[in-house]
Amino acid sequence: MDLSRLSTDVLPEFYRSVLNAWGLLKVERREDTVTGDSVLQECLFFNTLFPDAALQAGNSLHIFTQGGVTRLKDLMHLEKGCWKPAVELAETLAVQSVRMCEQFLWRVKDCLPPSVLELIEETLSGGYRTVLDLECPTFWVGLSVQPKQGWVIRGNSPLPVRFHEAEKKLLYNWSVRVVNAASFQTLPTSKWSECFEEDRELTPAWRTIYKPPLPKSSFAALISGRKR
Repeated sequence: MDLSRLSTDVLPEFYRSVLNAWGLLKVERREDTVTGDSVLQECLFFNTLFPDAALQAGNSLHIFTQGGVTRLKDLMHLEKGCWKPAVELAETLAVQSVRMCEQFLWRVKDCLPPSVLELIEETLSGGYRTVLDLECPTFWVGLSVQPKQGWVIRGNSPLPVRFHEAEKKLLYNWSVRVVNAASFQTLPTSKWSECFEEDRELTPAWRTIYKPPLPKSSFAALISGRKR
């Protein structure tokens, strides 16, 4: 999802922040997780599964959204196990140009990988009684920044996980890491940056510069001393 192409002004602040946080993560789809059921639930526009430029520009997005045609399954008769004809699609969209609908259907079929198109045909041949039989696509999420290797900071990138299996704490941790990594890019260059470059065998020990908190007894003695 490209947030630069969307207007989130009408959304509540909470859901707007959720979308912004989603942009911090790297979302990908893997070939081994694609099934015929999940493909039918794919969005038609701004989707990496459909690389055609016409489906990425969004010029027809308003027309198709108003007609309720937003997913791949909306271009098909699931009960009959076939694609909708261009004439019927034009009636659904309330447009007069049947040729435009024919070109749109052709673009969708042409940009699909042969393996995915074969999956769709196999799924349609099985037939569905209701659209509730379909399952949602499986997405993998990971960090959207490249790990950095240095003398003081040694970053490592965790392996992507399935989104529906990821815990809230993990997603929050990754989002914080992305924000922190971005803040490093804007740090000014210091004369101390290359100070220890000649002796890389030295490893920084945080315990030498970290002062642990004082125990409660020390605070009690400090307060009693001030009262006197």
